[in-house]
Amino acid sequence: MDLLIESPPPIGSQPGRAWRSTADFWRRNGAALAGAEADTVDLVPPATTLHPGELRVQLSATFPVVDTQTSVEARTVVPGWGDRPFAGFAAVVAETRADTLGFAVGDEIFGIAEVASLQCDGDSLIVSARVVARKPTGLSCQESASVALDAVSAWQMLFKLGQLEAGETALILGADTTVGRLAIQLAAAHGVRTVAMALPEDMQGPKCASRVIDSSAGCLEAQSRLAAVIVDTVGGVPYQRARKAMRHGCTLVSCVERPAQSSRAGARFYRPEAASAACLARIAELIDAGVLDAFKRTE
Repeated sequence: MDLLIESPPPIGSQPGRAWRSTADFWRRNGAALAGAEADTVDLVPPATTLHPGELRVQLSATFPVVDTQTSVEARTVVPGWGDRPFAGFAAVVAETRADTLGFAVGDEIFGIAEVASLQCDGDSLIVSARVVARKPTGLSCQESASVALDAVSAWQMLFKLGQLEAGETALILGADTTVGRLAIQLAAAHGVRTVAMALPEDMQGPKCASRVIDSSAGCLEAQSRLAAVIVDTVGGVPYQRARKAMRHGCTLVSCVERPAQSSRAGARFYRPEAASAACLARIAELIDAGVLDAFKRTE
């Protein structure tokens, strides 16, 4: 199985049909690429020996910040994301097996994990090499931890749940949120036309957006009818308006609003899932290449 199919194509190349995340592809391979259930939280307390494919790491940073000595309530970590809150983390490889290829002692890595798995005595953890990757070289450990969860969330909302393809249109509700900004950049990097809905004070939007709109009457509804995928990071009235106006066959993915059982087909709720090493590695590559920038910077 080619794990790189899950990730964006190499910088400079044109997206083609071989890359696209089609429904048939995800039905066959989605679980393995997104992280099998056994890998969703593959972090355990320190053991005396490592098993094949495992790394012992020293935790460097988490985001949101997790106190490894005390309990952290779910609502203080990722509001609205259910009873399995996730956090991004960065760490340094402290020990590796000879048969665990691609990593060496001293490598800086990043990934996402359930908060409960990060709460242990001490900062030493064992992690599967299948769900981590080298952190972006241009970011600090804290920055890498902070971007991991948002970048993976944007990727999975667009291409796993939304099954977005090159040439289609994506409407992003909440272009001024971190997940929204990353979703716009990821979509644009794959030849997708992006329409960004932003607050009036942030109407300049990401420069890579094809069009930036506000929530004025009629405008949001018109764009909802044109979109193949709608990504919602704000909920509330914009979500309800987009849901009512979206065309048949459109997929609306929200990380804030849970669709009611009676809601229109195509509305889905996103909860974080572990990403494969290939997905994380490609995200790091895009960040280092300047394609992705999660941080608002003053000109």
